[in-house]
Amino acid sequence: MSAQNHLLLLRHGKATSYAEAPTDFERPLRASGINAIRIMGQWIRDAGLVPDAILSSTAVRAEATARLAAEAMGLDQSKVEWEPRIYEATLQALLYVLAERGGTHSRVMLVGHNPGMEWLTDFLAGGFQDPSEKRFPTAGLGVLELEHSWDDLKVGCARSVRVIRPLELVPD
Repeated sequence: MSAQNHLLLLRHGKATSYAEAPTDFERPLRASGINAIRIMGQWIRDAGLVPDAILSSTAVRAEATARLAAEAMGLDQSKVEWEPRIYEATLQALLYVLAERGGTHSRVMLVGHNPGMEWLTDFLAGGFQDPSEKRFPTAGLGVLELEHSWDDLKVGCARSVRVIRPLELVPD
């Protein structure tokens, strides 16, 4: 068993409607999505969870999310890596991406989309949750402590799972 790894799963920020872009892939972030990602990035920095690397979907809204989050965390943009397989990924595809790209990093952030973020969280946590429950709202962040190396992720290998929702971080 390897040393403990941390996986941060950041769902992209709120995007424009489907009618406002030529394709789903090209949908940009709304102003509210930009703000939520900046808040989440600052929270990650303040919590001491800045990743060694960010693996991001290449969809427009995910790329913007990764860039904004890195900026808010004070992380150099060279730490952001683009991974087209994250867009519309299956659980197996996400596991392959982590196995191939996790490398020697102890903390990796994956920026992507639902339902993949929820599937990956459920798999690593060892239990499939109620599919009607939306655990990853836009700009939602999952923080997982993993007992295995990136190339050996198994069902239930996450020792702790926490999902932070942007609304939890906004003062009343």
